[in-house]
Amino acid sequence: MRTSTRTNKTFKGGYGRIFLCIQMMKNSNMEAIEEYKNFWKLYSPYKLHPKDEKQISKQKNKDELVIKLCVEDLIKKYGNLKNKTNNADFQMNINPNAIHSNMYCKSFIGNPETAKVIILYGNPGLELGDYQDEHKDKEYIKILNNDIRFHSDGFLFLNDLSKRTGGYNYWSNEGRLNTVIEGLSLKKGFSKEKAIEKLKESLCLLQSVGYHSPKLPTIKPESLPSSIMTRKLVHEYLLPKAKRNEIFIFSWRQTKFWELEEGKNIMIRDRRKAQNGRFLKTTNEAERITEFLLEIL
Repeated sequence: MRTSTRTNKTFKGGYGRIFLCIQMMKNSNMEAIEEYKNFWKLYSPYKLHPKDEKQISKQKNKDELVIKLCVEDLIKKYGNLKNKTNNADFQMNINPNAIHSNMYCKSFIGNPETAKVIILYGNPGLELGDYQDEHKDKEYIKILNNDIRFHSDGFLFLNDLSKRTGGYNYWSNEGRLNTVIEGLSLKKGFSKEKAIEKLKESLCLLQSVGYHSPKLPTIKPESLPSSIMTRKLVHEYLLPKAKRNEIFIFSWRQTKFWELEEGKNIMIRDRRKAQNGRFLKTTNEAERITEFLLEIL
């Protein structure tokens, strides 16, 4: 059966328009990630991002929002910053809800441009030993610098170079990712080491507030340009990728701030259970992440 010339032209025209729309969407996506990268080019470690600093300086209670501590003063006072008793004393004598400016801002941990699984989180906690990690551990500082320059080779707390840090202890030593690692190993036939490497390459954590604080910061993410920029990246760059089945997004904490809806490749935890630091079995969180990775690896 012959197709008329008019039908062929209509088909080709429709196909062309679809292709053009897809291309325009991808171009828009690239603009979003480039804008995010350019934003972080303005940042220097051990400081607030200049746009955050400008915003905070306008606050009447700014002295309650931010703490700047000198690591040498802490060493002089406590000696061993990794000591649990010293950490307890440290926690008792600081404002738990103030963000610490003399540390690295970790709005993203991993590479949001290449990651296949995105976890949306709250903010980095803080122990006294984190000052030791981020000021004295040269290997760790090197990979932190790679992260903020978008040269990361994956989730840094699955990287052995960070094994002396509090973050590695939280994510790796305490086994928070073990269910996914074991699932990849079992169903793909990977060794445990290869499963860890694959997950490391695939995972990126985005924080609603990138600055360290022992407890939930007084300053809200809606007040910080760095947080607004990260949410914009989620909606304009990562969400379209999830809809194209390219990545999986898990909104774990601060779900109200992230403003996402549940979908095929978008998983949202109940806000009432956000503080649970493990994958929930009742909603198959680890299994959904594992199944997605099995499809694309």
